[in-house]
Amino acid sequence: MAFAAPTHFRESSPDRADSGAGRADESREKERAVPPLSFRRGCVVAGKYELKRLLARGSMGEVWVAHHRALDCDVAVKFHCPWSGGGGGDDASEARFLREARVAARLSRRSRHIVRVTDHGEENGTAYFVMELLAGRTLESRLMHYGTMPLAEVS
Repeated sequence: MAFAAPTHFRESSPDRADSGAGRADESREKERAVPPLSFRRGCVVAGKYELKRLLARGSMGEVWVAHHRALDCDVAVKFHCPWSGGGGGDDASEARFLREARVAARLSRRSRHIVRVTDHGEENGTAYFVMELLAGRTLESRLMHYGTMPLAEVS
């Protein structure tokens, strides 16, 4: 199963004049607000990452558990989809996402304490990067279950 084709919706308002220089900019802003991809279980990204389940959703995007078909292993794929959590779909948001991928990749080469970034790309206009998938619980869930952590455990 492949990605759905990009879908761009333009809202038309009866009280808006059909002329004016700002119309093209307004249309672009409305197009950015609509998700161009339909992420769902079974979608294949870049011909090799098959989406299995949504792992997390935040203001900059979504993280999916995916199966790398050629290497036969699970990975995490983070997509830049700011509409998922209410963040803006502007150029600054895209730049922050790319910066996150670059910094994570650079740091992961220098430390075993940082998740490895193994791939990146763009699928139908949506940027993504691929990371190793780690098993375990989040720090947030650990703190909620046990409370604060002793200094000896975190150092």
